[in-house]
Amino acid sequence: MLRLSVIIPVVRTLARLEDTLVSVLEHKPDDCDVIVVLDEAYSDPYNLAGEVTFLSAGPGTSLSRAINLGLGLSKTPLVHVLPSGSCVHCGWAEAAIHHFRDSRIGAVVPVTLDAQNPDRILAAGMGYDRAGQLVYLQRGVSVRETQLCHRTQVLPHFSGAIFRTASLQALHGADESLGDRWVLADLTLRLLRIGSVTVLEPRCLVSSDPVTEPSAVGFAAARDAEAFFWRWRDRRSSTFARHLALLTREIWSAVSQRQAWPSMAGRIAGLTRCSQNNHRPADQFPEKMNGKSTVSPELGIPVARAG
Repeated sequence: MLRLSVIIPVVRTLARLEDTLVSVLEHKPDDCDVIVVLDEAYSDPYNLAGEVTFLSAGPGTSLSRAINLGLGLSKTPLVHVLPSGSCVHCGWAEAAIHHFRDSRIGAVVPVTLDAQNPDRILAAGMGYDRAGQLVYLQRGVSVRETQLCHRTQVLPHFSGAIFRTASLQALHGADESLGDRWVLADLTLRLLRIGSVTVLEPRCLVSSDPVTEPSAVGFAAARDAEAFFWRWRDRRSSTFARHLALLTREIWSAVSQRQAWPSMAGRIAGLTRCSQNNHRPADQFPEKMNGKSTVSPELGIPVARAG
């Protein structure tokens, strides 16, 4: 019986698909199938159709749409969302799967190594600052010189995570209104909101090239970031001050890239989108979960602390 489906969304990353496929087919356990969701035609030069399910989603497919299409094909209790361009390491699945014996676990987050510098951590999971930005945990740290722990309440890097299928189905999948940069963070935050637990698994290793990450610069990136902030903002007055400071730094930084006006316009568009959709603050997270606080005193939502 299959236990795990690897869903590989190909969203403007077809050139890197074969690296991802080679790593998965080499290291996957026997009880695992592979689903590739394509946003453009793929010739399958290695005749993998017998081992891999290819689904054509069409041009312009978003990451969230690709994830949902893959979920629709999956028949397994666990799914690994592994965007094209990310590569798994030996033993990655076995290290993650045992966590799901605990019914509270909704997702296992891999440690992502920098493909350009394999001895360095790109992200040991992510946090979310209530000012409105994703935070890379332990970025740049030598993987050989640090001891990682099973940190809980952590968000995944853009290179993906392993999810309990039933948990994603309870959320009705990924929200297709979100920009690609925010899809996995939103999925995980919604899991936390319904009481699931996420955990970092240090032995579950994935490599990813930073150049494949969704852009954080430009009109669309600013629009999506602003919409996400209002989607998940808390009710404290200091939140808005910190968000304003973040916007100031962002626009100042964008000047050197000639992206100041697109950034400002994108932020306004994101705010307008939220106003039109009547987005209200997300429900408050439970302050306690199994006797342990899940909310950082510094942040308004569950995040992982670095270190």
